[in-house]
Amino acid sequence: MGALPTVFDTDRPGQRAIALVGTVDLALITAIMMIGRRQHGLPIASEPGAALETALPFLVGWTVVALLAGAFARRAITSTRTAAVVTTVAWLGAANVGLILRSSPLFDGNSLWAFNVVITAIGLLVLGSWRIGLSVGLRNAGRLE
Repeated sequence: MGALPTVFDTDRPGQRAIALVGTVDLALITAIMMIGRRQHGLPIASEPGAALETALPFLVGWTVVALLAGAFARRAITSTRTAAVVTTVAWLGAANVGLILRSSPLFDGNSLWAFNVVITAIGLLVLGSWRIGLSVGLRNAGRLE
């Protein structure tokens, strides 16, 4: 069997499953930021520090808000409705934390209003699709009640 049945059990997600979900969340957020850098003609590989600085405020925002919102609780991973609601609430909060951090003196880069809308919408679409898809996949794989 593949990794899905061994990582996700029917009793609770478990530490490995939570780590897997969190890793994918952070990878997707990082990918969004790197695609944005590339779209704006900014280097990634030749300026890894600047690339990291682009993603870091949003990675911090997601980590803090997702934990506070319960995005790693069993129900937020396994229930499609709960995944949609919790991911939406967590990303809206996380995007705002990321935008606040990004506009602070701690990070280089301020943001225009359009960027705020774009990053919030794209992050919600990507994270929401991933989390809802995961819960549907678990249900279809028979890993849920």
